[in-house]
Amino acid sequence: MLLRRTSFFTSPQIRRKEVVSRRRSRRQASAFDENASPKESSSIKKVVVLGGGFGGLYCALKLDSLFATNARGDDSGEKKKPTMIVTLIDTNEKFLFKPLMYELLNSDMEETDVAPLYEELLENTTVRFLQKEAMRVEPEKVLKTKSGSKVSGTGGEVIVRDVETKEEERVKYDYLVVSLGAKVDFESEKNFVKGAREFAMPFNGLDDVKRMREKIERLKEDGAERGERTVAVVGAGYAGVELALCLARWFEREDGLKDVKIKLVAKDGNVLSSATVGGKNAARKALEKASNVEIVDGVVGAIERSSSESSKVNISLTKGDSSLQKIENVDMCCWTVGLSAKLPTSENDWPFEQDPRTGKIVTDSTLKVAGYDRVFALGDNSIQREYEKKDAANREEEKPATAQVAFQAADYCAWNVWSAINKKSLLPFRYQHLGDMMTLGDKEAAVQFPVGEETTLDGSAAFALRRLAYLYRMPTNGQRLKIGRKWLSAISSNPSAFVGEVIEGLNSYTSSR
Repeated sequence: MLLRRTSFFTSPQIRRKEVVSRRRSRRQASAFDENASPKESSSIKKVVVLGGGFGGLYCALKLDSLFATNARGDDSGEKKKPTMIVTLIDTNEKFLFKPLMYELLNSDMEETDVAPLYEELLENTTVRFLQKEAMRVEPEKVLKTKSGSKVSGTGGEVIVRDVETKEEERVKYDYLVVSLGAKVDFESEKNFVKGAREFAMPFNGLDDVKRMREKIERLKEDGAERGERTVAVVGAGYAGVELALCLARWFEREDGLKDVKIKLVAKDGNVLSSATVGGKNAARKALEKASNVEIVDGVVGAIERSSSESSKVNISLTKGDSSLQKIENVDMCCWTVGLSAKLPTSENDWPFEQDPRTGKIVTDSTLKVAGYDRVFALGDNSIQREYEKKDAANREEEKPATAQVAFQAADYCAWNVWSAINKKSLLPFRYQHLGDMMTLGDKEAAVQFPVGEETTLDGSAAFALRRLAYLYRMPTNGQRLKIGRKWLSAISSNPSAFVGEVIEGLNSYTSSR
């Protein structure tokens, strides 16, 4: 599902290591020079990061900060030669902070706040940005073991294609980080639904937000003269529930949309199956409060046009008891299910081992790709396989596709790339769940704390906490400052109302304990 959860702090293990690194930076640099060959010590390592989502962008920024000491020089003021060049490659020109897509959809936030340009985010760093599409990876040297598995300890090249001209070029790497994220999958056998590609509207990227907003504006212009209007939201995970509530609160206050009904399609009628009891209760309460939302039990089997002369569609469902039903004359079908790893399917294009069940790149506990000493992978396109004992069966650990996991993995990945370059030991990635957050629409939210099944704060107080958490997790200080000023300006225009709402929310939370 969409990325929407966040961590509040960098891993304590990495923070301790960073402090030691800063205190001993000069000693580490001299040690590296002594242990490395003349050729290695004089060369600049090329680190290429594929994918500019939470994992890729934050990893690139972390790498820049780890190597900043070398660029600034020592106490004498003499600058040292750079030891690394980081290149970030993504098909888009803008980074999308996905947890705030809902605020962008209903215009509570501006596009420059939720989707800033990579060039702006990276302007005060040494990271180079290329707006290209990664086509394939060609390691310099690949060997096969007796078991048939591939191994490589060298760098290689990434073949990328220009987004507009479609011309290809080669980008060399000494170390590679793969963090391409997830894509909406309409075609695989697991996710295929007849008519979904043609008639469903995904909600996974900036273009999706714009298309959905344009469609809603057309609904608004048409008004109620076209008769009863229906919007279906397929999927009742975090993305589906948040989208349904965002649309519900928007439609309730907007002339021309107040009569639109929202059908939330949920398998077996279950909402937020992976959430805590407190999270489910908060979502159920918000959905019941929204008079224009109805939860519909079922799994989508097909989507087809309602008639040859209509733009509306009919959605066929299979209910939990195996009976069939239809949602007829749907004006807009929003699709929040069926995400898969964004990777080429050809083995020649992508030489790394992929998990047969999920299609994700297999890594070890340090996020290093199986068999490739200079390639790391993180985020939605990777899965960890840990070797607990030499003769034990492989244990695959698939972490949730959330921003919280990506934030934490980016820190570990950057540290391990830095450590690999400097001949240091790598750290195993240990995910620490710090709770979940979701918007409930109209300046309300729910925050599920990682203590107990029912420890959940919802309402205005949770909305304020959610915003503060996401403000902290913005990629750069400049972005934090820009957004923080806007939010403070909004609060200062009516501070008593804001404080009152927060106090009311806290009182409601404490009285319910």
